[in-house]
Amino acid sequence: SYPNPFRPTTNISYSVAKSAHVTLKIYDVKGRLVDTLVDAQQSANSYAKVWNADNAAPGVYFYRLTVNGQAVDTKRMVLLK
Repeated sequence: SYPNPFRPTTNISYSVAKSAHVTLKIYDVKGRLVDTLVDAQQSANSYAKVWNADNAAPGVYFYRLTVNGQAVDTKRMVLLK
């Protein structure tokens, strides 16, 4: 994601190698689901999603990308206010 740390939005870029069901979810430091940015069938391509964290508390968050139910990537993000 960039920028990181961020306020109040960050861009999350990812690529899908072949057509698959993709989810991109944001979690807080306690593992609670905060937001779902993607939950859809996507074709092979590069994508970018913006997370607007206006309503989120400052702190550490994680995004998790899954493809066909398999975790592909988990990254840490820091939200400043």
